[in-house]
Amino acid sequence: MPQLAIGGMDAPSSTQASGAGSANAGTANTSMGLTPGTAPKRKVSSVVEMLEYVKSLGIDPIKEVDMVWIAEEAFNAPLPPGYTEHQDEQGRAYFHHESQRVSSWRHPMDDLFKDIVNYQRRAVAAGGFWQIEDEIIQKEDEIRSDLADWMELFAEDGEKFYYNRHDGQSRFDDPRMEVYHKLYARIKMVAKMKEKFPVLARAPRPEEPTDQEKDLMRKRMEDQARYLNSVLRVQSFIRVMIAKRRVRMARAQAVVQKGPQPLRGKLRLRMEKLGPGGGKELRLSQTTPHKRFRAAQKVQARARGMAARRKFKPLVQHRAFLSKEMTKVQCQARCWLARRRVVRKREEKLHVAASRIQRVWRGYKERQYVSCLRTEKDRFAHMLKSTITIQCGIRMKLARNERNWRQMLRFQSGIDIIKRQARTLVARREVRKLILLDAPVQGIFVRNEDPKTASVLPWSWQVQVAPWFEDPEKGYDAEPGENFVDLFTKEGIGNIENLAATKMQKVGRGMLGRKRAKALWAAGKGFVEQVMASVFSAVDDRKSAVLKMQARARGMLTRGKNLIFEKKNEHLKKSLIHIHRAQSYIRKYNAQEWLPDALFKD
Repeated sequence: MPQLAIGGMDAPSSTQASGAGSANAGTANTSMGLTPGTAPKRKVSSVVEMLEYVKSLGIDPIKEVDMVWIAEEAFNAPLPPGYTEHQDEQGRAYFHHESQRVSSWRHPMDDLFKDIVNYQRRAVAAGGFWQIEDEIIQKEDEIRSDLADWMELFAEDGEKFYYNRHDGQSRFDDPRMEVYHKLYARIKMVAKMKEKFPVLARAPRPEEPTDQEKDLMRKRMEDQARYLNSVLRVQSFIRVMIAKRRVRMARAQAVVQKGPQPLRGKLRLRMEKLGPGGGKELRLSQTTPHKRFRAAQKVQARARGMAARRKFKPLVQHRAFLSKEMTKVQCQARCWLARRRVVRKREEKLHVAASRIQRVWRGYKERQYVSCLRTEKDRFAHMLKSTITIQCGIRMKLARNERNWRQMLRFQSGIDIIKRQARTLVARREVRKLILLDAPVQGIFVRNEDPKTASVLPWSWQVQVAPWFEDPEKGYDAEPGENFVDLFTKEGIGNIENLAATKMQKVGRGMLGRKRAKALWAAGKGFVEQVMASVFSAVDDRKSAVLKMQARARGMLTRGKNLIFEKKNEHLKKSLIHIHRAQSYIRKYNAQEWLPDALFKD
C-alpha cells in the first residue's frame, strides 16, 4: 500500500518554481541534443515560414506590425517541463510528452501566445492592462484551487507519484510544473508588453460603474444580444435559401443537354492547319457571331464611355473653375488671417512693452518707498539710542545717590555695633568676676596645640581653681605671679607617656587579630575558590549554550524570512531599468542581425 507523504499540494514559491522550471528545461534540452545549463540555439527559418507562423497565431504581418515581436518570442519559446522535440523520417518536427505519452505537431505553447495576441488587442482597445491583470489573478486562483486536489504519495518501493483526490487520477510527473511554467510565461509576456507600451501600463484603472450604470449596461447588452440573435437568424435563413439555389443550379448544370447551356453558340470545334505543309488538328475556337457580339459589346462600352465623358465634362470643368476661384478666395482669406495675426502679434508686443514699463515704474516706486522706510528706520534707531543713553545717565546718577545713602546707613550701623560690643565686653567681665566669686572652680576642654602629642590626645579636660585672698570681701584679684591652678594636671598632657603606651597596646592587639583572621582565611580559601570555580564554569557553559540556541533561532528566522531572495529581488528591482535597456538593445541587435540573414537565405 502507498504511504501518504503530504496531505495536499500548495503552490510552490517563486524560488521553487523557477528552480523546477530550470531543471525540466535542462531535461528537455538534453533530449533535444543540448547539454543542461546552456541556452537553446536560436532557430533559423526562412521568411516564408516565419510569415506562415505569424499568420497561424492570428497576426496580420502588414496591418499589425507591432505584434510581430510576440511571434518572435513564441517562435523561440522553450518547451514546458515534460515535453521533448523530435523529428520523423521526413524531417518534420513534432512534440512528445513522456509521462502522458501524447504527441502533437503543434508547439504546446501556441495557444498561450494566441492569448497574448488577444491581450495586446484588448489592452489597446481598453486603454490599459487592468482587465488582463484581473484575468491573470483569476487564472492563478483557479490553478491553486485545481492543484489543491493533488497529493504527493510514495509507493511501497519508495517511488514518488501524485494522486488526485477529486477524480482519482494518478501520474508520476509533478502537475505543478507545466501549469506554473505556462502561468509564469504568461506573466513574463505581459510584463514585456508593458515595457513596449509604457503609456498603457501607466494608465489608471477606471472607476467602478454605479448600480444604475450596471443595469443600463446589462439592458444594453441584452438588447444587443437579441439584435445579434435576430440578425443571425435572418442570415442563416438567407444562407439556407442561397445554398438551396446553388444546389439546384449545380444539379441543373450537372445534367448534359438539359437546363441552361451558357457556352452554347459561343464555342465550336473545327480542323485547322498548323502551318504551311503541316497537318490539320482539331481546335476549340469562338464562333463568328460570338466574336461579333463581343466586338459590339466593346463598341457599346466605348460609346457609353464617350457619352459619359461628354455628359460629365461640363461638371468637371465647372468643378475645376470653382476650385480655381476657391483657391483665390482661400489665398485672400489666408492673407487676411495673416494680417490679423500680425496685428495681434503687434498688440501683444505693445502689451508686453507696456507691462515691462509698468513693472519698471512699480520697481522704481517700490525702491523709493523702501529707501524712505530705511531712512525712517535709521532715524528711529538713532532716537532710540539717544533715549537709552539719557536713561542710562539718569539711572547712574540715581544709583550713585542710592549708594551714598546706603554707605551712610551702613557706617551708622557699624558705629552702633561697636558701641554694643564694648558694652557687652564690659558686662561679660563683670559677670565673669561675679561667677568666679560664686563658683571658683571651672571645668573646661582645652585643645592640644602641640603637634607631637595632638595625634594621641587632641583634647584635655582641665579643672581650674581661682586664687583667693584671705578676706572674702576683697574677692578675686590675680596679682602678678598668681595663676589658676589645674587640678587635672596628671591626667592631661603631662600623662602623655601612659596614654601612648595604652594606644600602642591597642594597635598590637589589632595586628595579632588580623594575623589570626588571615590564617583562618588561608585555611578556607581553597574550598571557596573550588566552589566558585565550579559555579563560574557552569555559568560559562550555560552562556555558550544560550548563544548557540540564539544563533540557531536567528538562523531559522532568517531562513523563514528568505532574506537572500528578498535582497536579490531588491537588487533586481534597483537594476530593472538597466536590465530593460540592455534587453531592448539586445533585441534590436538580434532583429537587425536576423533580418538580413533571413532575406539572403531566401
